[in-house]
Amino acid sequence: LILEYVDLGSGEINDHVTPGSIGTIHGSRLAFDEQASDEGIYFRSTSGPGAVKVSAIQKNKPSELIFMVPELTAGAYRLEVNKRFTTDGQLRMGKMDTILTVAAVMAAVG
Repeated sequence: LILEYVDLGSGEINDHVTPGSIGTIHGSRLAFDEQASDEGIYFRSTSGPGAVKVSAIQKNKPSELIFMVPELTAGAYRLEVNKRFTTDGQLRMGKMDTILTVAAVMAAVG
């Protein structure tokens, strides 16, 4: 169960995502097996197939995940956490209800 996403880069909750910044997910039953290739935190674009998996995890606890946000292109994303509740169990996916946004980076005009 994903209750909220906190973005350190923007200071926003359940709104913006800042690539290269720290992200925190609060919820319950979040901890996953970091060694399993199909378990983890994913940002899935709402405009196309595929997802970007988070590779740098700082904290992996049942009620809190802290990680480095991967490089993402501008657009809308759904946050997901995939895990198994037993070693040989079925893979389950928890999705955040709120859509998160990565804003386009504007080049400085000089």
